[in-house]
Amino acid sequence: MLTVTSALWAVLTLAQADAPPPFDWRAYPACSEVEAYESESGSLLARQQETALLACQTPLDDPTLASIDARLAGDAFALVPDLQTGALTVLARSETEETLSVSGTLNMPLNPVGKGRFAARLRLADMDRAMVHLILSPDLDDETAPSLDWRGPNAPMNAARVGVLDGHIEHHEVFSPEHGETRRVQVYLPPNHDPAADPYPVVFMTDGAETAHFAHQIEAAIQAGDLAPLILVGALSGPAGVVEDRSDFPTDLRAADYLIGWYADEDRAEQHLTFFAETLTDWASAQFGASTDRTQRTVLGFSNGASFARHAGYLRGDVFGWVMAYSSGYGRLRSVEPFDPPHARFRFAAGLYEPGFKLSSELTHERLSEAGYDSRLTLFSTGHTRDVRDVVLADWLAEAYPQSAR
Repeated sequence: MLTVTSALWAVLTLAQADAPPPFDWRAYPACSEVEAYESESGSLLARQQETALLACQTPLDDPTLASIDARLAGDAFALVPDLQTGALTVLARSETEETLSVSGTLNMPLNPVGKGRFAARLRLADMDRAMVHLILSPDLDDETAPSLDWRGPNAPMNAARVGVLDGHIEHHEVFSPEHGETRRVQVYLPPNHDPAADPYPVVFMTDGAETAHFAHQIEAAIQAGDLAPLILVGALSGPAGVVEDRSDFPTDLRAADYLIGWYADEDRAEQHLTFFAETLTDWASAQFGASTDRTQRTVLGFSNGASFARHAGYLRGDVFGWVMAYSSGYGRLRSVEPFDPPHARFRFAAGLYEPGFKLSSELTHERLSEAGYDSRLTLFSTGHTRDVRDVVLADWLAEAYPQSAR
């Protein structure tokens, strides 16, 4: 699972603000602090304030060591949901750490409460539909630490998955003349794949290390008759996505590939867009019988990858007929240029508890809709995790590529 450090979270969400608000709306501030400000209706501050109140901190009731230990009941980590008040309390104990944080659905430090005890309480909007996955660690990037999951009684179900694939995953290397380097690509091919048969719908996915995870959802939908057999082409990201040694690259290579304007010294994002829209699409068609019809092509991404997918579909609607973007975070489409058709169709999703990503997705969706694009946004009671994709991806693909599509 991809996680987001505090520093990167700040960079990703800073672009949403033309001027910083008088409270840190991205860091789960105190509810009372956010509520204390008056903002002009419809202003960016009002939108930030509204977003911040979807997941904000409230005081703990007499958080004594004894009360925390009683709730922990011998465990090191506990979640205490209260659906009546819409509050989730996070409790932890450590005899060795001076600080503790949680990552996953919520990325935040816990408050020290006496020696070796930590706690936080958040008021969460629509908590009855919440999907919460938290990792406990002194380091927000440590995915080996203890984790806990909690779902509200009305939380959506994850898409069905097959246990063992009848199709298969292949690993390839594709030379990118745009980058001047060799890129690693994973490809899911559906059961009974025949490259000489009618062309297959195809999904081009950022962060291709996730290919196997989503192949199990895709195949379940194919087997259920909800989805036409399709190909998933996942281009790996960052240093792992490049065969040649890029250890000396001066900035975050994944961000440089995905985010226009991130790395001023090279046009990496423009190169990566051309690689996706030309080299990778041509290769998939020649190798696997992937369709050359733009309406049968999707570009898919999460987080920075979603920002890339959004721009790929926006700028290259002649190549991609569909954009599926989860939690797009870096910047937003401030205006929509009058590009000649064809235009991609956009499907956005985000969590109520990932402030900058949610607002970025909303504002982009609104700009596209106002300009007449086919755009839809679905919001879920969760944060910056895989949960959103595990719920909605199969439905989106079935809309784009029903069984009758091939």
